Amino acid sequence: MIFYKIDVDLRAEMRDAAFINKFALEVAKENDEDPCEKFLKKVNKVLDNQTSKETLVIQAYQLKETVLSLVCGCNVEREVDKEILGALDNALKFTILKDVKVDCMEEITAQAFVNYINLAETSSDYVMRGNKRRRRWIDEFDIEYLRDDAYQAKEYVFDKLEDQAAVLAEAKKIMADETLLEELKYIYCAENCRQFYGVPVHYKVVASSRKSALKIIEVLVCALSQVNRLLGNRVNYLCDYEFDNFIDEENFESLFEKAQGATTVVELFNADEEDNTVSFANNGFWKYLEKNVVRFKKKSLVIFVELLGKSRNAKRVLNRYAEKIDIVEIKEGVGSAQDVEDFLMNMLAKSEYKDFVNKDEIKDMLAEEKVHNLTAAYDVYDRWNENVLKEKIYPAYKPLANKLEVKATEPKEKNASLEELKSLIGLAPVKGVVKQMVATYIMQRARKSAGLKTDNFSRHMIFTGNPGAAKTTVARLLAGIFATEGITASAKFVECGRSDLVGQYVGWTAPAVKEKFKEARGGILFIDEAYALVESHNSFGDEAINTIVQEMENHRDDVIVIFAGYPDKMKDFLNKNEGLRSRIAFHVNFPDYSVEELVEILKLMTKQQGYKLHKDVIAKVEKIFASVCKHPEFGNGRFVRNMVEQAIMKQAVRVFDTYGKKKYTEKQLCTLTAEDFDENIAAPFKEMQAVKRIGFMG
Repeated sequence: MIFYKIDVDLRAEMRDAAFINKFALEVAKENDEDPCEKFLKKVNKVLDNQTSKETLVIQAYQLKETVLSLVCGCNVEREVDKEILGALDNALKFTILKDVKVDCMEEITAQAFVNYINLAETSSDYVMRGNKRRRRWIDEFDIEYLRDDAYQAKEYVFDKLEDQAAVLAEAKKIMADETLLEELKYIYCAENCRQFYGVPVHYKVVASSRKSALKIIEVLVCALSQVNRLLGNRVNYLCDYEFDNFIDEENFESLFEKAQGATTVVELFNADEEDNTVSFANNGFWKYLEKNVVRFKKKSLVIFVELLGKSRNAKRVLNRYAEKIDIVEIKEGVGSAQDVEDFLMNMLAKSEYKDFVNKDEIKDMLAEEKVHNLTAAYDVYDRWNENVLKEKIYPAYKPLANKLEVKATEPKEKNASLEELKSLIGLAPVKGVVKQMVATYIMQRARKSAGLKTDNFSRHMIFTGNPGAAKTTVARLLAGIFATEGITASAKFVECGRSDLVGQYVGWTAPAVKEKFKEARGGILFIDEAYALVESHNSFGDEAINTIVQEMENHRDDVIVIFAGYPDKMKDFLNKNEGLRSRIAFHVNFPDYSVEELVEILKLMTKQQGYKLHKDVIAKVEKIFASVCKHPEFGNGRFVRNMVEQAIMKQAVRVFDTYGKKKYTEKQLCTLTAEDFDENIAAPFKEMQAVKRIGFMG
């Protein structure tokens, strides 16, 4: 839908007040009605009859001296100007006016269209009074989609460029990349039709900043409108998303419906977006975006914008559209230092501070830029404007002696989950493998950015280890590590076991497995005690494994699967399906903790709960740990946690028996002694070892 503001220059006689009164007497039913209002009412009535189609509406809102001002909203697909001017000409022929001249026909935003209509309604309701169809049009043109809490919709109408030569000249000014120049050749190809039949391809613009992306889009849109691939130069730019806010589905659909013949730009994630827990699959914005892009793909052009270093999920988003729409990639170009200077000086010549331009100063600022592109020019422009304001226009503030000093705060941890993993006691082999995985993914991403060959290897893993060896803890931390490093789209962590995957009846298992993969999209699916699928007493376990293998391939790029279980039993699990082993890239073995490591874990756990250990505790717990740590099922960290919990309960009884209900000191409340740690906690494991020895000897 395209919106216009039209100014019509009425014939010279309209300057004569007597003529207006004469005209008013001919058309007015009530002599006391204002002649200008009556004229507008008459024009709108005729326009209403002339534009009865559901594709065009024209409304007059103001008569000032000899200029009649109108607004137009049109949904026609071909020869827009001809349709509008034809309807207007026919309308005015029904009045006594002749030989009118369209003085100005200017494309406007949807917001401006509604503002003009509201202006007419506010100043006088004669424009709208008693016309139900006109009211329906106003309701139809409602633009609530521009005021949604879940996103910002910025409207632009780019100035038209005269012809192909002007577009190519503008492309040269912005240091156009070969990708843009190549697309311009396709756009202006002589074999192409010059009427609007639909949108053959959509675009992805890769740039370092929003301003640079907009400039590239401006050249692209102007070229497309010149050859009637677009009906106008209006653009809706979606950005600054608030994923926690509810999105109005009707507003979102209206946005794309009103953009038919125009352009919608979607910035792939806000530059300040830090919420790694946001799921692409489950977020309403992305769900409605995909639905409406596909629905209106033939009539509404969509341009995706990837801001380098800021649009972490660009690939994941665009993968959703790979089979549904054709997307052409346009990149920000790089020029020479002189190109950047020329572009910048052209901007400065139009600046409100142009009288303060010092070319040498500009060159010094440009010399600090490492890359010669649009973004560099805009960065220098912004810095220069700030400097001029406080150093040249208001020079008294140049020293800024009383400037508020803001103390530097502690830098935010780059990867808090990685630091937490490093802080875990022991697990040296595990930490080494995790470091290897992260480094591999980062290097592959860097090679791809440099245009080098990359391997599309599997990212699935298997964790083996005895109970309490921290398999689940590390898996949860990996979700945060991978999301922060951009390896996955989010920190989503979905944990499941046999009961979540194997159905009780025929036809239940495969959908259950697929649902878990869907739930984990963008993150990690952790399947604990995976060997239990092999031990199933019915065929549903086999069905679950086969479906898992199939889904691992289907979701190769958006789900990382981690299988976990005891070492010996996981061997049987891997042997159950030939496809499993080949799809698992990393095998991480979690060793049992040593006596020394168990003691460190004990110290950490008691410290975290606000307790101190008496000096006689360490020798006793070392003896307990030594008696159980060789048993494969003693529980590792889980055993230590149980020991600490029992010690805290025994300490409570000891203190109460010793001091009764008297007022306790902090030392009495917070000290754990050797007496509080019971050696009998190791008894079950000693008995199991004894039984095994007897059985062996027998």
